[in-house]
Amino acid sequence: MPIETLNGERLFFEDHHPANGSANATAIVFCHGGGGSHMDWWRQAWFFRAKGYRCVVMDQRGCGLSGGAQSGTPGAVADNDVFYKDTLAIMDRLGISKAHIVGHSMGGWNCSGVALNQPARAVSIVMAATTFGFVTEASQRWGAHMLQQLTSGVDMVTNSRTSPQQERWRKAHPDLAFLREEIRGLFTPRVGVRGLDTYRRMAQEQPRDYSQFSVPSLFIAAADDPLQYPWLVKATAKAVHGAKLVHVPDAGHSVQWEAPEAVNDAMLSFFKQVERR
Repeated sequence: MPIETLNGERLFFEDHHPANGSANATAIVFCHGGGGSHMDWWRQAWFFRAKGYRCVVMDQRGCGLSGGAQSGTPGAVADNDVFYKDTLAIMDRLGISKAHIVGHSMGGWNCSGVALNQPARAVSIVMAATTFGFVTEASQRWGAHMLQQLTSGVDMVTNSRTSPQQERWRKAHPDLAFLREEIRGLFTPRVGVRGLDTYRRMAQEQPRDYSQFSVPSLFIAAADDPLQYPWLVKATAKAVHGAKLVHVPDAGHSVQWEAPEAVNDAMLSFFKQVERR
């Protein structure tokens, strides 16, 4: 479970080999969202190890056990390319030439960055409750909305954790809700208004053409996501050539926590389809 200086920062990562001991297993790299850690993927890592995959989980800069400042906070690296470069640095360290790249929320920058800049390194990408890195008319509209919300004092993250759907989930799964909060409490939480520069840029960026996008991609939209809205994920998937879209009902932004069976099944089916090509 090393912490090594890679791409100019101390990064924590774990390398879980498949349960069957295969030395030639296809790798999956999991990239968590803002305020999270590598432990956000525990329901995925054990599942895919049992299916014969090599699973790599990491802590993003400023998160968990990694060094640096978290994206959107003072002192953070402003260039979003740092996300995919960190991912590739870990892959290089582990001798992984290509992998399925899975990202949640902020982790979408890792996925889209690899796919757009080093597509030969991605077997596929999975964008779970995220569209980050794809510039579309929908992302313009969403960026403007988020900017307006944040500058008017609305705490979107807090609101996302107190929605009616979240209350239903906590009542239905009190053990998992407790575990999630305990894991969050292990690390320093983000404070203050975050992401204003990112949302401002998203509101102003001109849409790009993804009609020649070559990396197989799966977008997962959570029906009750109050941050990465289902309409945003759907519109982005439509704009990306060949992208597949899965809707997960009665799930919020932390879709991999709240609906792990649906998420795991969707990803496994997608991976197998891609690998048969």
